[in-house]
Amino acid sequence: SDVFDKYRVYFVADQFELDGYAGRGSSWEGIGDFYWSLTKDQFHLDTASVRDLKFDACESKRDTIAQIYNYVQEKTRYVAISMGIHGWKPHTSQWVCDNNYGDCKDLSTFFIALLARHGIKANPVLILTEPAGKIYPELPGIRFNHLITCIPLGEDTLWVDCTYDEGTINYLPPADQGCNVLVVDEANSFLTKTPILSSNDNQTISHISVILNSSGLALLSGEIKYIGSASRRLREIFKSQTEKEQRELIVSMFRESAPGFELEEITLLNLDLKNEPLIVQLEGKVPHLGSVSGNRLFTNLSFPSYMGWNGEHPSRRTMPIFAGSPSTYASGITLVFPDNFAVEALPKDFFIETPFGSYQSSYSGNAGKIEANWRFEDYISRIPLEDYPAFYQFRQSVKKASASQLVLTKP
Repeated sequence: SDVFDKYRVYFVADQFELDGYAGRGSSWEGIGDFYWSLTKDQFHLDTASVRDLKFDACESKRDTIAQIYNYVQEKTRYVAISMGIHGWKPHTSQWVCDNNYGDCKDLSTFFIALLARHGIKANPVLILTEPAGKIYPELPGIRFNHLITCIPLGEDTLWVDCTYDEGTINYLPPADQGCNVLVVDEANSFLTKTPILSSNDNQTISHISVILNSSGLALLSGEIKYIGSASRRLREIFKSQTEKEQRELIVSMFRESAPGFELEEITLLNLDLKNEPLIVQLEGKVPHLGSVSGNRLFTNLSFPSYMGWNGEHPSRRTMPIFAGSPSTYASGITLVFPDNFAVEALPKDFFIETPFGSYQSSYSGNAGKIEANWRFEDYISRIPLEDYPAFYQFRQSVKKASASQLVLTKP
């Protein structure tokens, strides 16, 4: 969006009117006051409507918030129909309670009303999601397309999106992360930025056993664990697929790192438990994981995630790059090979760390078994054009290291 915004002209409205509602647009406080004037009377809930709403006893305020959020997720569904001023003004909490649906503003308003009944303060948050553009702090305006909720908790702050089916109170969807947002308060609205989850919040961890025969055929068994953002993205996909499509997707994960992978058995664990890691247990084979040359057998153990990267050369790059959400990929592989083979050469242990990320790999073993471990972390998601040459060099170093082969020989 930074690139395209160079060619746009923005105006700041000193005063404006929407469907009969007037506001001041010369400051973020004025825009916050305008939205508060639309929403301040929308939080009312009839006592009778929530009389039977009971939550388990909670040890902490965070647990109470989680139960209320889960209730909103289960009771309501997201439907975006914005007519007239309701493109900005939410329906009442009572309306959402009675109808069991609403858009982002409606669901957040209902959520905030329920929190208030339990003595928990929360604020509406106006946001322009990442794919749609960028809010510039020096240019107040109403270029927002979404609304989420902010819950201050002493030294911590929760950012919650009530429209995301796979969401939790600890997880903000990628499109909501790292955005300049307007936190609406009665008299103290302010502009701030939503957090970006770290690579520890987005992990793919594999543990795989490999039995390799003298012809290069490999039998694979193990599991891939998806944690945080990784589990939510894949869980959404799996839930929308047939079993055949699920199998095809898993095979595609090995396409670059273990070509020809044939999936035989698959089990998906925690598919409906959004607060738990998603686990894929699998068995299969790769007919030619090892390549034979004379009395030598060559193979690479950098799977299932392919660490190769084919980004364009810096001399041809003309724009910044979005490298994806910060993430961690790690794999532990145990290779068992025939007794009549010996280890001739293992890849050298490797480590590199840059501002963009890190990669490390290690190999050990002999006498029929090898242990291989590697770990790759992406630290940042947006690479400015001026940093691209260094980023390119980092990814090329990772690509070269991950392509290293081990050599077995038959005496």
